[in-house]
Amino acid sequence: MSIQGREGVRFLVFCVVVGLGWAQAQVIGPGAQQEVKTAANVPMDAPVITLQGFCPGEDLFLSGLGTPHKADATPLKKSGANACQTIVTRAQFEKLNDAAQPLPGPVAKTPPSANFRLAYVYSDALIFAERALEQGVDKDPTFQEQMRFARLQVLSDNLKRKLKERAEDVSDADVAKFYKDHPEEYAEANLQRIFVPKHSEHDPNPNFASKSAASDEAKMRAVAEKIQTEASGGEDFVKLQQKAYEAAGLEDPPNIEMGATRESELPESDRKTIFALQPGEVSPVMTGDDGYFILKMVSKRMIPLENAKAIMTRRRMQQYLDDVKKSAKKQFSEEFFGPPAVE
Repeated sequence: MSIQGREGVRFLVFCVVVGLGWAQAQVIGPGAQQEVKTAANVPMDAPVITLQGFCPGEDLFLSGLGTPHKADATPLKKSGANACQTIVTRAQFEKLNDAAQPLPGPVAKTPPSANFRLAYVYSDALIFAERALEQGVDKDPTFQEQMRFARLQVLSDNLKRKLKERAEDVSDADVAKFYKDHPEEYAEANLQRIFVPKHSEHDPNPNFASKSAASDEAKMRAVAEKIQTEASGGEDFVKLQQKAYEAAGLEDPPNIEMGATRESELPESDRKTIFALQPGEVSPVMTGDDGYFILKMVSKRMIPLENAKAIMTRRRMQQYLDDVKKSAKKQFSEEFFGPPAVE
């Protein structure tokens, strides 16, 4: 079996582990926090995974990932006349857990319930990978293509890890300046919204099929204006949303609650108008791609400075990602893929 083939299988084992998306990054509750406290008492050299009857070549293990294995970085193997086992210590497992994170995060706070999923998947991946090598799966051309694609994904994920670290590397002074210079990022409103489609689903007029789309759009615009007048007069938004959909011949109207929305998340052409509203006030009719919108300001506030860093780092991260994407212009064959979906 070639070293290249074994390295390839080991790399795919790693991709399987990372590709789970890892629930370890999720917020954990009090019960999981207690599990973490208990797990912290396990010595670093204590076995946490034992595979009885399994002793593959050391080059299959993830530790080192293509570099010579060191004694303290390779799961221990014990063998005898009738026994063979592979042991992974806590220290070795935590190294794997750290590498498996899709983005840098508080690995030490991972609850054992999530750790177990990783341990189970890793153990299965090792066993199946060794059997795959025995059967020459690594010689299959499809395997080589999977290797190339998996490498692209891992490279991409690791760049994102680096970019996230850079985005989070900001001082308190940087945060304070960003907070002052970008108030739109921290102005937050609780909004209600009525959506009126631009085009009706049906029309009782038997000559509707011959009417132009512009005529139908004008009709729905008139509906939106009437609903806006009623909304400004204090009519219930839920009832008005139902009325708008009935006028369009549609069922299942959308939820009127937009929830907490920052100014920067709204269309640039509308955000100033919306945030100029006082609590209880209703916007004029606003035009979107698919319909008309009427919004009501329920409440608004400025997010406090002490909560500003997370928003700043997210914006910095998004800017880094956008800069990378813009470094190449993507073009796709509509003949083959069909019309592009909106990103």
